[in-house]
Amino acid sequence: MHPVLPLLRKEFASFTRHRSAIVITFLVPVILIYLFGFVFGLNKKESGPTGIPLVVINQSAAPEAKVLVDALRAEKTFQVITENAYAKGGARPATEEDARAWLRDNHQRFVVILPPDFSSDERLGLRLIYLNNPRNEIESMTVNGMLQKTVFYNLRDLLSKSLMRRARSYLGQDGFERYNRRMSEVVSDSFGGDKEDIYKRFSSGDYLQLDTVGGTSGTAAPSGTAKPAAPAADPTLRRLDAPSAPAAGTTGAAVTSTTSPASAAAASGAGTPAAAASTAATEAEKQKATDDLFARIIKIETEQVAGKQVKNPNAARLIGGYAIMFLLFAVSGFSTSFFEEKRSGIFQRLLSGRARRHHILWAKFLFCMALGLGQLASMFLFGHFIYNLQLFDHLLPLMVMSLCASATCASFGMLIASLTNNAQAASGLATLLILTMSAIGGAWFPISFMPAFIQGFAKLTVVYWSVEGFTNILWADYGIVRSLPCIGVLLLMALVTQLVAIWRFRKSDMFE
Repeated sequence: MHPVLPLLRKEFASFTRHRSAIVITFLVPVILIYLFGFVFGLNKKESGPTGIPLVVINQSAAPEAKVLVDALRAEKTFQVITENAYAKGGARPATEEDARAWLRDNHQRFVVILPPDFSSDERLGLRLIYLNNPRNEIESMTVNGMLQKTVFYNLRDLLSKSLMRRARSYLGQDGFERYNRRMSEVVSDSFGGDKEDIYKRFSSGDYLQLDTVGGTSGTAAPSGTAKPAAPAADPTLRRLDAPSAPAAGTTGAAVTSTTSPASAAAASGAGTPAAAASTAATEAEKQKATDDLFARIIKIETEQVAGKQVKNPNAARLIGGYAIMFLLFAVSGFSTSFFEEKRSGIFQRLLSGRARRHHILWAKFLFCMALGLGQLASMFLFGHFIYNLQLFDHLLPLMVMSLCASATCASFGMLIASLTNNAQAASGLATLLILTMSAIGGAWFPISFMPAFIQGFAKLTVVYWSVEGFTNILWADYGIVRSLPCIGVLLLMALVTQLVAIWRFRKSDMFE
């Protein structure tokens, strides 16, 4: 037998004996792919998040406002909230004051207000107020895009009644009826159809409806629903915006020969830099005109309620999440040090003197806390000097939050060491838990992109409460008092994991 084959069997046997290697090789990638699949919709017909809370406050009596509220409810991306369920005296419709308080306290992050003048007979178009707390950029951009998509997909239904009322106000009732009557006659004579039926449609504001072959209106469907089939084109009609075809028997050379000298000169210079710049300027003017038109039709007034004082929003959002993730990786090395000291006999030499088990555990716990504080301090200082993070404006609350996060991570490291039998197993378990907690705890992407049951698990992780605590301080300008909920949860986690670790160490042979 070739010597390579026994050596190959030896490698496989060595690999299968180390559970940590199996976990890192197979289980960690599967879990991460599973989590990313939820975020990017790999197991759904349509990708994208679902159920992001969106507060909708309808202050308008116009029927178009109800159309928009129903359209937002139908959009799978949003979970529309219209009531204050925690108001004194029972649930009631949410108000603008409720919404602003929710945004400041981070209970909600996105609010759409349909004001009393959402639709007016005095002007063309619609007016919306959009309030937000964009503490997570990915989530904020997603909501902004889906909100605009929903509004423009339902633009026909939103504008038809408004245009009808505006026309009636401008022409007067008699003039409006004469206009509708005359237009119905023109449409009937030119394209066919019953004049009286067309008149009724004009009078009710349904003149913007486009009938399909099956007789249903061609409204754009929200995400996740099938869109109706487009009607077949009538071959007897010619598009007015299509270029005319050359006459029968006319060749391309004949057409070219009849081109004027000025046209030929313009064509010859079409590829020059000057011509390209002129074309780009023309396209920019067209785009600007289009944007101005849409701005007049749909006016969305955006206001950021929280985080306006932050100098570098991206740094305030990101540094806390990555700081706690790398702190946990540092702690995983602390877990393996238990087994290295046991193998080298350090524990036995220490216990033969005046030291006791609880002295060793306290020393390791305090060392890991100090190491965590030093790492967090270095990362926040780096963010301050390189990315203009407002560190010294929040120095005291950041120190308290960092102390609590370091204590919890140190307890987590001791728990890993108490649950495993060797350094390889401790490293594998730590890697699995750290990557999983970082993925679902908000260090990588918004937890609102996750299903509800995973969001529930996220609140059991040290990453979630640490990210919330750091972001509240750096983004929302929280002090120590307002940060007490996150501080309390982290200290409770530290206490529970520490007690479990001590109990496990008493039953293990770590110090024997």
